[in-house]
Amino acid sequence: MTLFLTSAFGIAAGGSPNWISAAALFWCLGLSIGGNLPVDGALFLEFLPLTSGNLLTMLSVFWPVGQLVASLIAWGLIPKFSCPIATSSGAPTPTCSSTRVGLAYHLYNTFLPQYLANLRSGAPTSTYIIYRNYPITSAPGAPGSLLATILLDIPHIGRTRTIVVGTGLTGIFCLCFTVLKDPNLQLAFTCLEALF
Repeated sequence: MTLFLTSAFGIAAGGSPNWISAAALFWCLGLSIGGNLPVDGALFLEFLPLTSGNLLTMLSVFWPVGQLVASLIAWGLIPKFSCPIATSSGAPTPTCSSTRVGLAYHLYNTFLPQYLANLRSGAPTSTYIIYRNYPITSAPGAPGSLLATILLDIPHIGRTRTIVVGTGLTGIFCLCFTVLKDPNLQLAFTCLEALF
């Protein structure tokens, strides 16, 4: 049921006529996804032998793979087919069609760093560069899940140390991202955040 609701609200958000309805549908989509993630994990673990518990970590590989596929589609379509919008001065500017994508989680992870970087530097980033960076930041997610699955089975590392080290490194990389001004270094640290 949660997969059906997530799909239905995602499709509906993609065709929403205004920002208010898009925000409401994104909220419903997030609610559906939030109900889906713990249910899938609980059902999966219920039917597994205890020795195969690390397969749940392996299941998380599908999220970044889906994100990568969606980002490649977005990179191929959105920069070419974005509609310009007029600013208050009347000059057209390229619009980032993020309200139509219907991928709230991915938008947050990809566009928030770009948005913050643009605020600090004052120089706008082209739609093409933003959507080019989207697959680049999505790609490390699957190897990160595979790495976590491998580390869980190493005797002196296990779950606790994997979580502690991964969370610590992610925090460090987030901090590095906020203090750097070079867009290429920001992209590199965003990729490292996705890896861990």
